[in-house]
Amino acid sequence: MDVRSFTDVHLLASIMKKIRILLILIGFAHIVQGQSLDSDIFWLAIESESAGKGGVISPLNGFAFNFGKKESNLTHIFSDSIGTMPLKVMRKKIKSGKDLFGKIIHQDKDSLILIVDENMRVKFVPLKPEDKIKGTVDFWNHTDWTIHGDNFTQHFRLLDQPWKWKSDDPAKICLITTVRKNYKNSHTEKWNLKIIGGNHLFIKTYGQVEKDIYLVKEYLKDAVVLRSLSYNQNPQELKLMKIPSLSLKDRKDIEQKIKGHRWIGAELIKKASSFEEEASNGRSISGFYARDTLLFQKKSLTNKGLSFSFLTNSKYEIYESDSLRLSGNWKISDTGQQIVLNLGCNPEDYIDLIELSPNNFTIGKLDRFQVGDRKRDYIVYYYKLKLEK
Repeated sequence: MDVRSFTDVHLLASIMKKIRILLILIGFAHIVQGQSLDSDIFWLAIESESAGKGGVISPLNGFAFNFGKKESNLTHIFSDSIGTMPLKVMRKKIKSGKDLFGKIIHQDKDSLILIVDENMRVKFVPLKPEDKIKGTVDFWNHTDWTIHGDNFTQHFRLLDQPWKWKSDDPAKICLITTVRKNYKNSHTEKWNLKIIGGNHLFIKTYGQVEKDIYLVKEYLKDAVVLRSLSYNQNPQELKLMKIPSLSLKDRKDIEQKIKGHRWIGAELIKKASSFEEEASNGRSISGFYARDTLLFQKKSLTNKGLSFSFLTNSKYEIYESDSLRLSGNWKISDTGQQIVLNLGCNPEDYIDLIELSPNNFTIGKLDRFQVGDRKRDYIVYYYKLKLEK
């Protein structure tokens, strides 16, 4: 072999060695990249569950972290503040100082799963830069909305009243009403609009504890398009639509027809399922009331026992027989479809205006009625009552 041939073979071997080293480096970089976390985005915890044989866990649902910075930012969907904590990403581990915060067991572009505190499995979803949206919080300065899904329609009242009385907590009161042909039910939840890294999130609770978190996809003229983050495996888009407000003049016209009279409950308009059937069903008993809970007698619905006075000074009075049971302030709702009692923070604070004429009108209202053998058993009942002067 001449010198030239030897040199060519040596050069080829050198090149192959460099290629092998490069491939190893690329493979290693790919492994590291697969476990890296972009520190410029927030990861939102949406699901926490026990990873062991049970035991008590402290769910992280609703917390958002931007892992990887020397001082990582963190916040919560029901908080206005942003805190910091050291969270260093080291391959499959995330450490807070010398302590282990979490172990990465899965990561892709749409989810991150950590084992936290050795016994809690936490799923995160990324709040991506491409989902940032331009919009103003003024869009949410509206009270009455409807949300439409595949199999349901609900009415949301997004109040500006804080969840905690006289509190700066950003969580506010949301009244959710579900209406079907022979059924109407209202319950109270929390709600908030949270902006994290330019992503707009609409949050409401379920059962006042579980969190339904939605990403705002688009603001339309009178609606907002939402995508559920809480049910990430089967993301569902919903449209939250504003219910138009009535003009002040039209609301005053309705008020003028109602005020200054005492209206007597003349006729109970029964639904397909009667009050007696609901009350006699043990499963329909709603609860056992405290001493200060106001209950009505069911007989008052059928013997003209309930009456309503809407006074000219914006005060109201509700009587059972001749006993004054409730009083406070009243007004016509922005939509003109309801009478709002006091601050409207409870389902019982709304009287639906179903039909209105000069001498009578029909209302719908939800109240608590005493039922059963024990005096403290009650049922929450939505009734339709025709009132006459």
